[in-house]
Parts: sequence; structure tokens; C-alpha cells
Amino acid sequence: KMGLPLCMHLAESNEEVKFLMHGSGEIADFWRKEGVKWKAPRLTPVQYLDKLGVLNPNVLAAHCVHLTNEDIKILAKRRVAVAHCPKSNAKLGDGIAPVPKLIDAGIRVGLGTDSTASSNVLDMFEEMRFAIFIQRALHQTAPLLNAKQVLETATIEGAKALGMESEIGSLERGKKADVIAVALG
Repeated sequence: KMGLPLCMHLAESNEEVKFLMHGSGEIADFWRKEGVKWKAPRLTPVQYLDKLGVLNPNVLAAHCVHLTNEDIKILAKRRVAVAHCPKSNAKLGDGIAPVPKLIDAGIRVGLGTDSTASSNVLDMFEEMRFAIFIQRALHQTAPLLNAKQVLETATIEGAKALGMESEIGSLERGKKADVIAVALG
């Protein structure tokens, strides 16, 4: 109601999907042991949050690995932004986010590192390189996700995902900026 930004992990693991779709898996087992009764809504995580009215342009959804085509349409329609954290997803064995589909749907995708709890190194250059490689390996095509697209997810698209593109994300007069020099050789 207050229009505040909200960041949440969404559709990160198969366990999350099992819990909401079927009321089964490790999450369901945990809540049962705690004495919590749960009736699965039989919806994907995205569909469930959409039904609850949670999804809107102020939401930044971290991960979004396990999405259906319908989920992607919902995220695009609700103008939800996505934080893509490929190394974290790989380290935890959660899977690979459908980044090209998200970008093609017009969803704001920013690149993130998650945290040191699930990604040993918070190096954005390493994250960018890995984001390219993991998509290429998954789809078995080299030109799928290119360096320009990934650099944009780490800069201006990341700023857009945070709703801060008028303040950061590109080198422009009036914006806040940190400038670094990178040796390419």
C-alpha cells in the first residue's frame, strides 16, 4: 500500500516449486515437523504471489530459475524486475535462470552476486563471465548471450531493476558514478 520496494527470492529452487504445487518436499516436511498445516495452492511460486497481489513494478525477484512460460508472461505483465545470480544458483545446484527469455519478454534483469553465503566471491567481472558461459553451455550456442548484454545487466539494466536508472547505471551528467580502469590485456 505504501509503494515501498520489495526484494525477495522467487522460484529459486525445485523445493519451492514442489512445496507450492504439491505440498511436498523438504520445505513441506519442515513445516509439518513444526506443526504447521499447509494446503498447497497448486500454483507456481510466481502464480501464487500474483494471486496474492504481491507482484508489481516495485518488486525485485532474486533468482527466478524455475519459471514456466506463463510465469514469464506474468512477471512481464506486472513489470517485476529480476536479479540474476548465476554463480549462486550454480553453487547451490538450483539450476539456470532463463535469462534470454526474460530479456526477450522485456523484463528488467540486473546481475547480482547474492551473498558470500552462496557465492564465494562477490566479483562482478567473474559473475558477468559466468553468466555468459552458463547460458551458452545450457543452450549450446555461443552467440546467445553476449558481453554487451551482460555488461548492461551489471550496469544500466541493474540500475533499472532497482528503479534507480536516473541516479546510477551509466556515465551521464548528473548521475552518481564510480569509475574504474580495467586492463583488457
